[in-house]
Amino acid sequence: MREPHTEPVRADWWTTGAARVNASAAWEQALRDCYLDWELTKSVGSNFKAEIRQRPLSEIRLVECHCGPCSGRRVLRQTNKEGEPFVGIQVVVGGGERFRIGKQVISVSEGDLVFWNSYEATEFEVVEDLHKITLLMPQSLLESRLEMGMLIRGGVVNKSTATGAMLYSHIRALACQFDAISEREVFGIKWSSIELGAATALGLQQPIISPSKEHTRRIQKYILAELQNPELCIQKIADDNGISVRYVHSLFACQGCTISQWIMERRLERCRDALGARRDGRGVVKDVAFQWGFNDTAHFSRVFKKRFGQTPLEFWISTHPTCENSYDVFKAPRPVE
Repeated sequence: MREPHTEPVRADWWTTGAARVNASAAWEQALRDCYLDWELTKSVGSNFKAEIRQRPLSEIRLVECHCGPCSGRRVLRQTNKEGEPFVGIQVVVGGGERFRIGKQVISVSEGDLVFWNSYEATEFEVVEDLHKITLLMPQSLLESRLEMGMLIRGGVVNKSTATGAMLYSHIRALACQFDAISEREVFGIKWSSIELGAATALGLQQPIISPSKEHTRRIQKYILAELQNPELCIQKIADDNGISVRYVHSLFACQGCTISQWIMERRLERCRDALGARRDGRGVVKDVAFQWGFNDTAHFSRVFKKRFGQTPLEFWISTHPTCENSYDVFKAPRPVE
């Protein structure tokens, strides 16, 4: 899967003569960097202008774009190679755009709130100068908030509903605070965005047809509910869901990972978020490890560093540099001198 940039990106690609010559290639690369693998279906003109920026918010991304008329597509070949599916939630601030998602044609204009996804073949056409703001989030993060065995299909949602209005305002507010969002706010923003996105998309959910995919989603939902249980194991998963251990292994083999790897990844994600949200550093590593099913803080520290490149201690200090207790998150409070 294409890795997102770790820093906000701003691009005004056509301010120099050299950039104008390669406007189409530059714009296509910008789309791929910010929105995953899109390709242009026709070259843009020499007077085409665009500006795009993105802000990573943990696993989700905030992308703001101004651009002139252009068109592109994401075909099934591209969706298959990306691995984990994404859902895009887009607010149209100005201008107009047209999507073809499967056999469905959607036209959007100022004030609209639209969902699209990376697992359906999709085409877009910007029909007039466009200003849009998009939240991109992995489908896996939405799964625990969706009805079992459901995916979100593309479409326009009614922002006059309570959840639609809240999500629309939420995305606009994030764009207004683009550069001001602090690292300690990121994890709360991520989960509030996921909650609002899932609640708003009720009318766009559709069942997964494949029985094996339904079974996989059911097992994944069960695991997410049991992540904090230190006794969670493959045998317990199989017994509680009335299936064999062998079948559990086969479901996750189709996902390109083992079930143990999938559980570990979900636990480490929750631990990272818990570390980022915790203000008091006293005993934080031990508390977070035990909260999310780890029995050994040394083992937790090793696997956390392997996954994120920092130990839990280093990660907590990096996200809380001004906290008084950041000098030592493993030990008891500083002794009185």
